[in-house]
Amino acid sequence: MAFGMKSRTLNTSGSYTLEEFYEKIKNVNFAAGKPSYEKYGPAFIIIFPEVDRHNQVQIISNAIGGKKPSSKFTIQRAEALGLKGSLVNDALDMLTGGLFRASGMVGNNTKRCEELVDETYNQLEALGL
Repeated sequence: MAFGMKSRTLNTSGSYTLEEFYEKIKNVNFAAGKPSYEKYGPAFIIIFPEVDRHNQVQIISNAIGGKKPSSKFTIQRAEALGLKGSLVNDALDMLTGGLFRASGMVGNNTKRCEELVDETYNQLEALGL
């Protein structure tokens, strides 16, 4: 982990598009909450409920855009997705000279989200996909 960015790479026994992967996990009770499959810009991503605007567990495919099958998926802690939240975060970051975004790299919520990345990885690995 560097500068509050936690990630783990899951290797699966089969190859899946991100949508196929989501279909396999959508009914699993994860510690991070219920996953959802979302379009964000040109790519798709699996997201879990945000801990706060700075902290969210996300799953991305290691295949570009998630449209091609892959056997590698990254589970990561990242800033919560969404245009409105992103614009607010950017505005607050500008007003505070970068301190607002930096505050999202430390603290109890960040630590909890990092733990949720590990727990989600462990739960996915236990599924034996």
